[in-house]
Amino acid sequence: MTERAKDEQVGGRDTPPRADLNLRWRSLRLLNLFRAGLALSFLMGFYLQPAGGMLGASQEGVFLFATLGLGLLAIVTAVTLRRQWPNVRIQAIGQLSIDCALYFMILWASGGLETGLGNLLFIPVAGASLILGSRLSITLAALITLVMLFQEILLTWSPDTVEPRFTHAGILGALFMIMSVVGAHLSRRLRESEALALKRGLDLRNLAELNDYIIQQLRTGIVVVDHQDRLQLINGSAAQFLGITDHYRNVPVRNLSRQLTQLVEARRRKPYDRPPSFTAADGETLVVPRFTELGDPDNPGTLIFLEDGSLQSQRAQEMKLAALGRFTASIAHELRNPLSAIRHANQLLAESPRLQEEERKLNGIIERHTERVNRIIETVLKLSRREQTDPRRMNLSEWARDFRREMTETGKLPESRIGLTVPEEDIWVHMDPDHLYQVVQNLVDNALLHGEDGPGERVHLRITYLPSRNRPLLEVVDHGPGIPPDEAEHIFEPFYTASPRGTGLGLFVARELCDCNRARLEYRRQGNDTVFRIVFADPERWLT
Repeated sequence: MTERAKDEQVGGRDTPPRADLNLRWRSLRLLNLFRAGLALSFLMGFYLQPAGGMLGASQEGVFLFATLGLGLLAIVTAVTLRRQWPNVRIQAIGQLSIDCALYFMILWASGGLETGLGNLLFIPVAGASLILGSRLSITLAALITLVMLFQEILLTWSPDTVEPRFTHAGILGALFMIMSVVGAHLSRRLRESEALALKRGLDLRNLAELNDYIIQQLRTGIVVVDHQDRLQLINGSAAQFLGITDHYRNVPVRNLSRQLTQLVEARRRKPYDRPPSFTAADGETLVVPRFTELGDPDNPGTLIFLEDGSLQSQRAQEMKLAALGRFTASIAHELRNPLSAIRHANQLLAESPRLQEEERKLNGIIERHTERVNRIIETVLKLSRREQTDPRRMNLSEWARDFRREMTETGKLPESRIGLTVPEEDIWVHMDPDHLYQVVQNLVDNALLHGEDGPGERVHLRITYLPSRNRPLLEVVDHGPGIPPDEAEHIFEPFYTASPRGTGLGLFVARELCDCNRARLEYRRQGNDTVFRIVFADPERWLT
C-alpha cells in the first residue's frame, strides 16, 4: 500500500474526502512554519534580552533544550510532511503532543503562568480541533489543563518565590475547552466549505471544457472580438473560413485576416445593415456572417457567426423537396392502380389471335412505356419511403476495396477494367454504408453506359482529400465524352435524362442520398475524363 493510500486510512471507519485530507496536510504545514518561527524567535530573544529577562529565567538549560528541540522538530517534520508519511493522523497526534511537552518545558523554565507564555498552549489546542476533530481536541485540552494544574501544585512545593496561579490555570483550562469545541465546529464547517468549493471548481472546469469542446466542434464559425478589435475567441470552422492557421488571443484582427477586418469595420460603420456575404479562404464556400453585441453597452464586444451559405440553401431546398416528395408520392400511389389495369388489359389484348402485325407493334409500345412509367413510380415511392439515415464511421479505403472486389466477383467488371487509387493512410468518413453503395453503384452504372469502351479501364475509383480542407472525397472517373455544358446544370434535376430508356431519377436520388448524409455530389470535367465527386463531411466535425 502506498503512502497516499495510507493517508486515506486515518484510523476511523470513514475515509475523509480528498479535499478534507488536503486541508489537514496544509494545516500541518502552516503549524510547522509557526513552530520554526517560534523556535527562532525564542532563541534570538534569549540571547538578546537584557539581564534578568523573562525567557529561561528559572532554568536556562531547560529553556535552551526545549527551544532547540522545537527547532529540531520543525526540521524533522518538514521532511515527514513532504513525504506525507506516516499518515496525517499519526503525524498530527505526534507533533501536537511534542509541542505541548516542549511548551510546558519553556513555561516551567521561564517562571510559570505569570509570564503569559501559557497562551502558547492555545496553538496545539487549535491545531487539534482543526485536524483531529472534536473528540481528540477536547481530550487534548483536558490533558493540558490537568498538566497546568499539576505544574502549579509543584510550584507550591518549590523553594523558589514563584507563587502558584490556580485561578489563572483554571481560566486557561476553561478557554482551552471552549476553543476545542468551537474550533472543531468551525473546522468542520471549513472542511465542508473547502469540499464544496472544490466541487464547484471542478464543475466549472468541466463546464468550461465542455463549452470549449462544443464551440470548437460546431460547424458554424464563431468569432469573438472585443471593443478594441482584438481577437478573443475563434473556433475551427471560423479559422477555416477566414484562412487563419493558428488560434490567437488578444491579437488585433488587422494582423490576422483582411476579411475579418473588413467585417468588423463594416459593422462599425453601419451597425444596422445586414453584413455582406463573402467567399471563404478555400475559394468555394459562400459564408454568411451575422453579428451580435456582447458585454458592456459602452464598450461592447462583438460575437460573429459565420455560416456556410450552402447549408442555408440546402435547408431551403430540403423543405421544397420534402413537400415535392410527399406530393409526388401521393400522385405515384394514385397512378399505380390505373397503370396496373392498363398493363393487365394490354397483356390480355396481346393474347388475342386476331391482332395484326401493326397492332402487335402498338401493343409492344404500350408495354414498354407502361413498364417505364412503373419504374418511375417505383423509384418515387422508394425515395419517399426512404428509411432514416444511419451514418457510421467507416474506413473509406477499405470500403472501396470491398466494392471493387464485389464488382469483380459478380462478373460485372473484370479487375483490370475497374481501377482504384487510395492513399497509404486510412481515410475515415461518416455515411450510411447502404446509401454510399447505392450512390457509387449508380455512378458506376452511368460510367459503363455512357463511357467509352476502350481496351483499358472502363471506370476508376479515386480517394483523396479536398484541397486546403480536411474533407475526404471519392471520385468515380470514366473516359466518356462528358455532358454538354448547357445540360450539366440540369443532370441532378428529377426526370431529366438524355436517354430514352432512363427515368431521369438516378442522379437525383444519388444526390438526395448524399445530402441526407451531409455529403455533396458534384460533376466536373477534368481533361478528357468525366468525374463525379462525392465530398464527405469533415469527420472531425460531424454532428448528429
